[in-house]
Amino acid sequence: MAIPFRGRIGRLGVNTVYSSIAMGARAVMQAAYLVVLSRSMGPGDYGLFAGSVAAAVLLAPLAGWGIPFLLAERIAKAPEAQRGWWAGALLQTVVTGSALAVFVLLGVLAMHDRVGVGAMVLLVLAELVFVPISPAASMLLLTLGRGAAGALVVCLVPAGRLLAVGALLLSGHAMDPSTVATMHVVGSVAGALSVVAVVRVVAGAAQWRERPRLREMFGSGTRYAFGLLFGIAYTEVDKVLLLQLAGGTIAGLYTAAFRVVAVLVLPVSALTSNALPRLFAAAGTPEWQRVFRAVVLASAGYAAAAIAVALFVAPWLPVVFGAGFGPSSDILWMLSPWIVLCAAHQVAATGLTSLGHQGDRVAIEGGGLALVIAANVALVPMLGARGSVLALLATESAILVACAWRLSRVLGRQPRPQTT
Repeated sequence: MAIPFRGRIGRLGVNTVYSSIAMGARAVMQAAYLVVLSRSMGPGDYGLFAGSVAAAVLLAPLAGWGIPFLLAERIAKAPEAQRGWWAGALLQTVVTGSALAVFVLLGVLAMHDRVGVGAMVLLVLAELVFVPISPAASMLLLTLGRGAAGALVVCLVPAGRLLAVGALLLSGHAMDPSTVATMHVVGSVAGALSVVAVVRVVAGAAQWRERPRLREMFGSGTRYAFGLLFGIAYTEVDKVLLLQLAGGTIAGLYTAAFRVVAVLVLPVSALTSNALPRLFAAAGTPEWQRVFRAVVLASAGYAAAAIAVALFVAPWLPVVFGAGFGPSSDILWMLSPWIVLCAAHQVAATGLTSLGHQGDRVAIEGGGLALVIAANVALVPMLGARGSVLALLATESAILVACAWRLSRVLGRQPRPQTT
């Protein structure tokens, strides 16, 4: 597909357009998935399913042990090694995901509110072993400059899930949480296998003999692994806590509203994912400042528009999801400022990562995870879903301030690059 004004916006702009289109398609599929589940299951059963999935994915960012960031860092500097690194990425994802699955199952099976044991086991295996292949593949392709293919692969898992659950609904089978969870897994695995096929066609087969040693990859990826964990888990742990502290209905109402704002920040994620390899390669040069400034301006403009969209769609949630989701409208109104806070946090944190300060990012976002857990435990028993909203907004504000302050200090200590 040709992009108008391609010469004016450059490769970063073109790849961001591709990713944004894919993120838009992914958002449509996720919205359709949410509508299908919410209308067919109701707030209670949907909350039970969503809380179980959230529990399964809490440690999913550790699967692969930071491999997306590691691929961006290493392949940006040595593109010729990409097939060996892809082989290493697949191996590391399977090994770390399988080990994490055992650990996670010991925890989630102790939950008193969740789907059945068999469905829970399948959920954990799918989310920790198969689904993490998709972000690794996308980053590999984006780093190689294959923006269209990198954008395509992020759509395959959501598409697989939508098709699988849609087939269940059309079959007339009861949409109980455990059965839906099983079909969710079937779609996830099918999507992940499709991702591997796309990479093989676009970038070539994995070169297993040329892959880096697992010990080397594991050690280099540790700082990225915990960054991914803390950066994602703080937005998912509240669903688990709500399910346990307030019940499935409250968790379902909150999750429906949160998924709407989460979809609206996807283009910012696309922008930072596309910019990261460029920022890695340009660190210490005038190009870094130019690229980062463009990312800041684009994300700020988009986030302001996204808030307007959130406020517009809020009254329509019970129409779309079902009458039982009426309270989700008020929750979405309260959540809308999170869009700007999250976008700014992602940009500042990406800046830290690209300048070699991933450890600072991990420390800040790890503190945010601890803060959101403590705030939910304190506020949910008193305020229900509104307590989770306040906890998330307070945590996001704290993370943003800390990332921005640390980035300003890092930039202030760097010598000004010569532009002769």
